[in-house]
Amino acid sequence: MKRRKKSISEWQKYNPFIRPDWRFERVLQLIENLPYVERCSTRDDKYVVKYKKFLLKYKSCKNEYQKQKIFESYPVIYLAHQIYENSEKEPEVYLIIQARLLAGQNFETIANNLHTKPAVIEWYSKIFFDVCDRLDNKDWITKHVLKPSIDKYFSNVDSKKKNYGLAFLDGTLKILCYFGGPAVADLVINALPSRKTITNEEQLDEWIDNTWTLTVKRRSLQAALSCSINNFNVMSLLGIHDAILGMKKNYEHKSLLSKMLGNEDGENSNLQGNYNLPQSFEEHIKSVLEDIQIGIFEKPVGGGEKENYLQVNAFEWKDEEKLLGNNDDTEKLKSLPPPRNIKPDEILDRIKGEIV
Repeated sequence: MKRRKKSISEWQKYNPFIRPDWRFERVLQLIENLPYVERCSTRDDKYVVKYKKFLLKYKSCKNEYQKQKIFESYPVIYLAHQIYENSEKEPEVYLIIQARLLAGQNFETIANNLHTKPAVIEWYSKIFFDVCDRLDNKDWITKHVLKPSIDKYFSNVDSKKKNYGLAFLDGTLKILCYFGGPAVADLVINALPSRKTITNEEQLDEWIDNTWTLTVKRRSLQAALSCSINNFNVMSLLGIHDAILGMKKNYEHKSLLSKMLGNEDGENSNLQGNYNLPQSFEEHIKSVLEDIQIGIFEKPVGGGEKENYLQVNAFEWKDEEKLLGNNDDTEKLKSLPPPRNIKPDEILDRIKGEIV
C-alpha cells in the first residue's frame, strides 16, 4: 500500500523559520508571474488552493460590480481578505484579531467581539496570521511575532515617523495578550475588562476609582514594555528596580512578623504603625545596633603601657534567662544590661574556639 505524502502545511509545522503569513506568501509565489500562473501542488492544503482561486479572480476585477460578484461567490474569504487589505486604513481591526489570537481565544469569541462570522476569523488566521497551533512554542512566537513588532516601534521612534503610536499599540498588545491571556486582552484592548451598569452614587464613586486605577496600571505597563534603555535613563531604571526590591522585602518582613504575632489572615495590616517595626531586614539590624553601645577604650596596665578594651553591652547566660523569662525567681529584663569590658583579643579567641 502506497504511503500518503504529507501536505506542505503538515511539514510547515516543524519549520522554525516559517512566518505566520506563510500561506499568503505561498499564494503570491504561485501567481507572481501573471498572466502565467503556477499550479498548486498536491501537498498544498485547502486554504492555499481556495485563496489562490479567489485572489486571481479578485485581482482581475476592474470595478466594484465585479468585486460584488466575487463577494457573492467567496463571502468568507472576501471578508478575511478585506481585513488584510484595509490594514493601513483601519489598522485597529487586524491588531485586535492578532492580539486575541495570541491570547489563545477561539474564533467564535473573537468573531463575537468584532460582530463577524467565526469562519472569517479562521480564514484570516490561516492565511495571514497562522499562530494558533504554535502558542506553546514561545521562542518561535518571540522571533516571528513579538520581536518584529517591538523592533518596528523602535525604528519608527528613532526615525520620528508619524505612525509610531500605531507601532507602540501593536507591540504592547501582542506582548501583553500573549503572556497574559484572555483577561489581559480584554483589559488592554477595551481599556476596561467588562461593562457594568451603575445604579447609584456609591457605585459611581467606586467605578471611577477602579477605572482610574486600571487605566494608570494599563498605560504604565504598556510604557514599561516599550521603554528603551540608554545612557540617560539606565540609572533611573536601576533605582526603580531597587525600590521595587525594597517594597518586596518590606512586604515579606511584615508578613513574617504578622504570622509571629498570630495574625495569620493579615488582619493587622498596619504592623509598622502599631508595633513600630522596621521596614526591612537592614533597618531591623540597624535599629538593634543603635541600641547597643560599642566603643574601644585604653586602660593603663603599668609600666606606661596601655591595653585596648572593647566596651559593649554583652549578655551572660543569666541575663538571657532573665530576658527570656525562664527564671521564676527574677523579673524579666525590660532593658539591656549595663556594659562590661571585653578585650578584643578575647572576642577573637571566643570566635575561633566556636569555629573549631
